[in-house]
Amino acid sequence: MARPKKEGMDYFPHDTDAVNDEKIEALRLLYGNDGYAFYFILLERIYRTAEFELDISDAETIQILSRKVGVSVEKFEQMLETSLKRKCFDREAYENRKVLTSPGIKSRAGVVIEKRKKMQKRYQLSKNEVSSPVSDEFLPQKPDRNAAERTQSKVKQSKVKKSKYAAIESAFLNLGGGIILNPDDIACINRMAELDVEVEQIISWMKTKHDDFYRKNPNGKISSIKYYEPYVNDMYQKLKSNVVPFSGYRPKKEETLEERWERMKREGKLSFLEEGSK
Repeated sequence: MARPKKEGMDYFPHDTDAVNDEKIEALRLLYGNDGYAFYFILLERIYRTAEFELDISDAETIQILSRKVGVSVEKFEQMLETSLKRKCFDREAYENRKVLTSPGIKSRAGVVIEKRKKMQKRYQLSKNEVSSPVSDEFLPQKPDRNAAERTQSKVKQSKVKKSKYAAIESAFLNLGGGIILNPDDIACINRMAELDVEVEQIISWMKTKHDDFYRKNPNGKISSIKYYEPYVNDMYQKLKSNVVPFSGYRPKKEETLEERWERMKREGKLSFLEEGSK
């Protein structure tokens, strides 16, 4: 069954010098740290929505948000008016549709969404390559069956690894990871892609570790995919040792006696039989 389409974002960019921004500074000067909390709590809610717009058209939503910020409804509405005046949010969108958003919010979200689409497209292309037959350009010029099989095997392994890499990278982004991977993250994904297990299982382990982290650290942030690697490796070793079950894992097919006989003939290991029959 296909995974549900990801909507909204699990994280959003937060500049380290945001406190010095004129708009945010105005909220802090007028309302103290309540103004700072007001702005970023609303940003969290906005970035979680599919269209990056927070609907605050009903009074009940205002009451819920004001409690979330820890202020009265009256003070919340005062801070809202100040934020609109200081262009923290788009006044036109608020007055016409009672939603909170801004061109800046849409622009920053668009970068993440575009990155997500490219990764999903690359993952799909990799899957298609794995399922496609090997092109004739990879076959040797001379009719060498063993060499052809080795070449096809290497090509298939390379495509499978690319597909697994794209899937793991896409999963990391969907779990709230950064959109820019550093060299250590890339090396980590390559190591995980080389594990002899279905990529769906690797992603399942990552999801388990992700959920466990945010249960314990609801305000935390997993910024590197290296956080998942020790757990994935541990579960992989347990799987190999049959400590943990996995119905989707398919071990390599054992070679039958007939297949072994044919392989040994192809490899020239039974030539002595031909010599003895002469």
